[in-house]
Amino acid sequence: MFDESFENEEQQVPWREYFSIIYRGRWWIMITLLLVFSAVTYYTLQMPPVYQAETTMEIRRDANMFRDQMSMFSSSDDRNISNHMQLIKSRAVAKMVLDDVDSYENAEYIKVSKIASKGISYNSRINMLRGMISVSPIKNTDIVRIVINSDSPLETAYLANTVAKQYVVYSSKANQGEVGAIADFLEEQLDLIKVKLEESEINLQKYKSSAGFVSLSDETKTIINEVSRFEAKYNTAIASLQAIGKRIEYLKEQMGDKKAQIVDYIAKDTSPIIEGYNRNISVLYSKIAEMEMSRKPGAKKLIKRYEKQIEKYKQEIRKQANVLASSKGAGSNPLQENRELIKSILDASSEQQAIKAEAKALKSIVDKYNSQMDAIPKKSLELARLSRKNMINEETYIMMQNKYEEYRISQAGQVGNARIVDEAIAPSSPIKPNKPLYIVIGFIAGLVLGVILAFIFAFFDSSIKTIEEVEKFNIPFLGAIPTINLAEIEKKMGKNSKNLSEFERHKIESRLITHFSPKSPISEAYRAIRTNIQFSKVDNPPKVVLVSSSIPKEGKSTTASNLAVTISQSGDRVLLIDADMRRPVVHKNFNLLREFGISDYLIKDTPLDDIVKRTDIENLSIITCGTIPPNPSELLGSKKMEKFIAEVREKFDFVIFDTPPIITVTDATVLSRKVDGTIVVISSGKVGKIEVGRSVGLIQSVESNLIGLILNNMDIKKLYGNYYYYYHYYHYYYYYGSEKRKRRKKVKHKRTISNEV
Repeated sequence: MFDESFENEEQQVPWREYFSIIYRGRWWIMITLLLVFSAVTYYTLQMPPVYQAETTMEIRRDANMFRDQMSMFSSSDDRNISNHMQLIKSRAVAKMVLDDVDSYENAEYIKVSKIASKGISYNSRINMLRGMISVSPIKNTDIVRIVINSDSPLETAYLANTVAKQYVVYSSKANQGEVGAIADFLEEQLDLIKVKLEESEINLQKYKSSAGFVSLSDETKTIINEVSRFEAKYNTAIASLQAIGKRIEYLKEQMGDKKAQIVDYIAKDTSPIIEGYNRNISVLYSKIAEMEMSRKPGAKKLIKRYEKQIEKYKQEIRKQANVLASSKGAGSNPLQENRELIKSILDASSEQQAIKAEAKALKSIVDKYNSQMDAIPKKSLELARLSRKNMINEETYIMMQNKYEEYRISQAGQVGNARIVDEAIAPSSPIKPNKPLYIVIGFIAGLVLGVILAFIFAFFDSSIKTIEEVEKFNIPFLGAIPTINLAEIEKKMGKNSKNLSEFERHKIESRLITHFSPKSPISEAYRAIRTNIQFSKVDNPPKVVLVSSSIPKEGKSTTASNLAVTISQSGDRVLLIDADMRRPVVHKNFNLLREFGISDYLIKDTPLDDIVKRTDIENLSIITCGTIPPNPSELLGSKKMEKFIAEVREKFDFVIFDTPPIITVTDATVLSRKVDGTIVVISSGKVGKIEVGRSVGLIQSVESNLIGLILNNMDIKKLYGNYYYYYHYYHYYYYYGSEKRKRRKKVKHKRTISNEV
């Protein structure tokens, strides 16, 4: 008999329902766990080891000798590190690394080089190499980590170090490239001026030899010296403009055509502040030119003051260029990563405007001196012209040579912005796969997936299995009948099927467990149901009840038979009537003949006493189906059926009708109006909620009294586990265990007597 307090506890603890779902789906869980765990384990064991090597590099912000503003690596913010990280992974650096790898003496051990023999293209190898390179910054430092992952420890260390070394070379070349372009241009110009200087010297010497002694006045010499000096400066300014033009071209080449066009647009759209600075510089250069021509007292001091002001304006222009480079237009993609190049181009453009102003001022001075040259006597004019040309070339050559030397020194001082801190070493163990961890994850994933599947199947499984699901119909629950395990009954009896008598075998096969084993827990369950039926109406307990089910093969006939046996054991006179005139079963349960049953009473007017059959069970009588009629529903709903019920009500204390399933035919629905109440049997795991709901609705629609629901064939051990199973079956073990103990005591007693004898 089910313990009521335990049932209440079950209802109050929802997690027991979850445990029940998990327990019912344990085979799905085990299968899923086995499949997932096996698959993960297999693939984990097949995974190749992955080794990792790391090289660290310092990115120096001011690596150049002169901290030249032209350097594309002169960033002063955190974007500098990001630029270097992108450059390390660039195609240009990868190409340098791959060329170095191909020339390595052990190149056959390096995958990116070895696969060349398999027909892999050069570009594919570069892309593969770039995919292997991982660069990340170390927080709050100027140091970056270059990480290489591979299945070869030698390859990881070699590639990490090679990438770092080649980037040092790349950085150095990039810094030297800008200054080198200007130095090369100045070298070409210096060679041209040298040729001009040599020609002018030869021409001057020839003229002196052919013309004889011709002297120049002091005034003429002064004019020639001054015009030569200023024209040399003018020529140097023009050369500087050309050099800056070369510098801008070089910087634009680093960015590409489309990006350079955007920079040109930004440079043209300069701010009014920069335009104002350029105008001020032009005015100051004009004043300097006037001061140099006038040679007034204090002119040198004023010139120095003007030059300082010009330098201040140039610094302000650089600041404004930096603002433009950092603005929304210049700083957004695709130019964000080239911010420093944009800054250098804008800075060079501003410097170009300043030199143009200087050249313009120098040109005005030269023009003024040229007008004075026209006043020189014709006799001395040719000599003055040749002397002036020679002096201009000489002055220009000296200035250009000084400028060239400055850039050559600057180029030599340009070093890379990257420095290797720690070289990578070949790792001794792989970083992945972490096989134990993966296997544990596979086990957990399989278990979780299995549980999820169990809940999914439970969600889509609409069949009623547990007591909790029956109680959700809000209809009185009369009790649950555990599964009758015939093999276990035989085991507890200490017998097998060969040793059973014909009577015992028949009782087991007919499932009359309440008669065969009245002290079993199943019999206790039926007694609990009997009590619940009797107390369903305290003042007027039901006397004539109908037992049915929703669909066939739910165990309604077995339930009705055992319930009749249980009630008869209490001393009441019980009549069990097989009203299933379509597929009668009751006569088989009690090993009786089907003939002369209720159909004969209703059709042939056979007397009641002639159809009532006595059984070997005290107080229990049976009325079988009798001859199967063609119209069972009409017979059950006839007036004669009402007379029959009134007659048996007088002669018996309790009457049970076994009827066909409610949904299949209308027999049970028709008869339910004539009895005191209806009991619906639900087979655990066989019938769905929809079917049971429809059956209940049919009974209630004809305004019949629905006494309650019985959950039949509930496999407690399968649904709830061993704890629940043993809790409900301890009486069962105790009962049969006591019988075994009695037999053991008898055997032991006999042995003791024989020993004493």
